[in-house]
Amino acid sequence: MVKVRAICRNEKEYEKQTNTEIAKVLRNPSDADMHPFQKAREYKRALNAAKLEKVFAKPFLHALDQHTDGVYVMAKNRYNLSEMITGSADGEVIFWNIPERRPLFQINAHQQFVRGLSFANNSRIAADTIFCSTGDDKKVHLWSVNKLKRQYEEF
Repeated sequence: MVKVRAICRNEKEYEKQTNTEIAKVLRNPSDADMHPFQKAREYKRALNAAKLEKVFAKPFLHALDQHTDGVYVMAKNRYNLSEMITGSADGEVIFWNIPERRPLFQINAHQQFVRGLSFANNSRIAADTIFCSTGDDKKVHLWSVNKLKRQYEEF
């Protein structure tokens, strides 16, 4: 429903009562000469509205909160979107199953920060997925996902 506002003006409010009074200035918001920054103002309002739509969009799905310290690196498998790995500040690497929202295994890979994680490009060709991790302890580790899964199944 559209609201209609009627303008009611009393002429006595806009006329000078005495010669010493200052004349009141009338505003005309539709006059472009009087409001040179109106387009910029409208652009800014539209931009802020678009940003607010993104803020309230609800893209958050689930908190992957198995790490004991802050997560600093993440990597996803390009060829299998259900696999993701995260590395934290305490040297722990977790391999996630995203559809089930649970970790498949956790590795204490490094002594300090995990600084880099990456899947190998062999994931679509070979049956075994390989990923590597690097840390502040100046080591690079190569991990075989199938071997790690077998080790966790044995326990």
